[in-house]
Amino acid sequence: MTGESKRIRRHHVVSKFYLKGFADDGGRLRRTVLPGKENFLVSTSNATVIKDFYTVNLGNGYTTDWWEQVFSRIEHVAATALRGLHRGSPLPRDSDERVGFAMWVAAQYLRTEGSRNQVHQVQSQMYRVMVTLMGKDGLRDFIESRENIEVSDHRLDAEWDDLTADYGTSIEPDSADHMTTLDRVLIEATAMLEQRQWMLLRFEHHSLLLSDHPITLLSDGSNSFGGGGGLADSPVIAMPLSRKLGLVMFREAGPDAAASVQKDTADTLNRGTVLNARNSVYSHPDDRVSRLFKGEWPEPRLREIGPVQIPAQVGTADAFSSLDHTAYGCTDADKNSFSLSDMPWPIPGRSFRWE
Repeated sequence: MTGESKRIRRHHVVSKFYLKGFADDGGRLRRTVLPGKENFLVSTSNATVIKDFYTVNLGNGYTTDWWEQVFSRIEHVAATALRGLHRGSPLPRDSDERVGFAMWVAAQYLRTEGSRNQVHQVQSQMYRVMVTLMGKDGLRDFIESRENIEVSDHRLDAEWDDLTADYGTSIEPDSADHMTTLDRVLIEATAMLEQRQWMLLRFEHHSLLLSDHPITLLSDGSNSFGGGGGLADSPVIAMPLSRKLGLVMFREAGPDAAASVQKDTADTLNRGTVLNARNSVYSHPDDRVSRLFKGEWPEPRLREIGPVQIPAQVGTADAFSSLDHTAYGCTDADKNSFSLSDMPWPIPGRSFRWE
């Protein structure tokens, strides 16, 4: 718990020490803003910084930058290992060093804006399915019982339209929810990454790009990106470590390896990096981005998930048996039979007015 004047407020969403591996000697990067029409130089001190992104409000006027301090400790271990890789050292084999590096990769994946947005977008979809299951009359009864008021037809129509829209109701991303979710899954994600087969890629004549979401999930062993599910499901996880180093992690266990690779591999990694970006791509100021990525630039990504299909078995326990209900604000009810009654109401962080 810290005072307003003492806590750290400028938070790097991508580790600052990591950014330096793509910068020039003056600590500058070239930032290309999606969809690729605007670029300018930015310092590693300012790149990927979001004010108070990891600050958690404790109530009663107190806030904490505890998570920013946690990330700093995780980064210290990873930075030592990464410096060794730059000097030509092999991938970390010592258990503590390997686990520390895997934890940094896992934290970098989980700490991003995309991960935060996904938590609340999934929550919106859960409300959408629950309300659809309940029906309009059931929604009226639910609101009246929770708020102890009589719900007008006008409000009911507005609530129904908002909650059952394709993308569900709008819920503002919250740092406390994000950090709670990260805390819940970080150790498991670290163990999963540590057990994978790692391959270090060295590029002598080709350069790599970096994005604001640097860890890319491959949906198969080819050039297909963005459909690989989560960390546990993706056959291959790719990450540029610096301008000249890349890391891939294979789901199947096996001995670690290293290779000097050619242009095709660099093109594959750079394509994944650009397509996985949400807002920005970063490069060394001397590198021509148009040479490193020749495809069509994506638009900024605002959504992590699309509208879910309402299950055919909606109304039965099986419809929700595979969901981790506690991750999205539900009470600790029977996992196979929870309903809207187990969800918070009013919805925390909801952006909605019906007047």
